[in-house]
Amino acid sequence: MRLVRVAKTLHFWTPHLNPNDAHHDFHIEYDDEPLSDRTKGRGKGANRDDLDDSKPSGRAKPSGPRQAKSVDNVINSAIFQLSQRDHTISELRSKLGRKTDNPEWIEQALTRCLELGYLRSDEQFARYFCEQAYSNLRGAAYIRKTLAKKGIDAAVIERSIITASSEMGIDEAVMVAQLLAEYPTLETISKEALTNQFYRRGFSAAQLNQTLAEHPERQLLKSKAQLKGAKASLERELLKLVRKHKGLAVIRQELRAKHIDIDGLEALVDKLSRSGDIDLFESAKTCLERKRMALDSHQDRSKAYGYLMRRGFNSEQVKYAIEELSQSE
Repeated sequence: MRLVRVAKTLHFWTPHLNPNDAHHDFHIEYDDEPLSDRTKGRGKGANRDDLDDSKPSGRAKPSGPRQAKSVDNVINSAIFQLSQRDHTISELRSKLGRKTDNPEWIEQALTRCLELGYLRSDEQFARYFCEQAYSNLRGAAYIRKTLAKKGIDAAVIERSIITASSEMGIDEAVMVAQLLAEYPTLETISKEALTNQFYRRGFSAAQLNQTLAEHPERQLLKSKAQLKGAKASLERELLKLVRKHKGLAVIRQELRAKHIDIDGLEALVDKLSRSGDIDLFESAKTCLERKRMALDSHQDRSKAYGYLMRRGFNSEQVKYAIEELSQSE
């Protein structure tokens, strides 16, 4: 069976158009090359020559969109783009610029689409966008940022926000509370992730924090580091730091910085020391040995002593390391 792409007629509904002329048909022609021919030679065992893109093919590949030959072509292209989704005047002007380098044709096409009601004015677009954004619980910051990217003037944006928020009775604090209520629990999400999600919807960290202050689960909300620390294995993290030749004092500090519970740290160190999995005395010796510090004079030993203490080793471990290396010299 041969699969062939055929001409299609697309029907779409544009609610902002004239109700008496709301349904529009667009006839889009596709080439009739069978799909089987398109994929021939691309599968397993394909001929090497078929896969060589350096060889000229029978059909020249277009370098870009087909250029318009008349203003009617530009108008048709504009109507097609508007059938896919709403565009601002700036967005549509940019897309039509790919079809022609004739600015007069572009402006005529824009004017015609405005006359037909297919294209919204910037004021209409901004007002409609504000209403949709507020209905979907998005804040004014999101509206400003998005409309600015779409080429809407800042003054138009502000007027639309004021009008829409006033008519819809918008209170962003209530919107933030509604969004927070959609989370089953705050125990499994980090504060950074939550703040980022609200920021993308157009709400500031201050707005979020103000609402969180009254949230019943506010104490359960933890930072990303705290969530990671709660899941970490104390033994695994301890072994990592010992392999880096760090003493117990520094290990304790770093584990606390990672929000890892260290209540059983001393007992775990004793257990691993008895089993031979760790040896902080030998670790201190190896650490000093790699530093290649001279130990000839009292001043040299004092420097070595201070270095190992800063690495977190206790006085007994430091003395052991210095004596062992002094004897070997």
